[in-house]
Amino acid sequence: LLIVAGVGGGALLGLAPSRRTWPLGWVAAGAGAMVVAQLLGRSGVQVRPFLTGTLGCMGTEVALSVVPLALAMVLLCRSAYQPVRALAAGLSAAGVSLLVLHVHCPDGTADHLMLGHLLPWGVLAGVAVFIRSRLPSRSFAP
Repeated sequence: LLIVAGVGGGALLGLAPSRRTWPLGWVAAGAGAMVVAQLLGRSGVQVRPFLTGTLGCMGTEVALSVVPLALAMVLLCRSAYQPVRALAAGLSAAGVSLLVLHVHCPDGTADHLMLGHLLPWGVLAGVAVFIRSRLPSRSFAP
């Protein structure tokens, strides 16, 4: 439920036209809560070898995040560039694949979750900020 709330909240923070700026602390606190919840809810079971399982989950997360990230970039280009909005939208878009992996992946060790699930989630959010900074804005309204 926390992942679903994070995906919805991140989309709201990133794309809502009502507020001009969002504090970075709110976005960072939400992402931190997601990381802590993922690690506290782990099962500790290792089903596959570490490297095979981790690389498989990384690839799956990146592949499942392409469409939501592209859609977020298109929607973010309709307003002025704001890094915090781009970060929130990137975390939300990458959170879609995090939700699918959380339900599907049988591995529950802390190192697998950090390297195979949470690290790609954060990297994809950073990539979203980088890509959005390079894309032109169609409007400069907040």
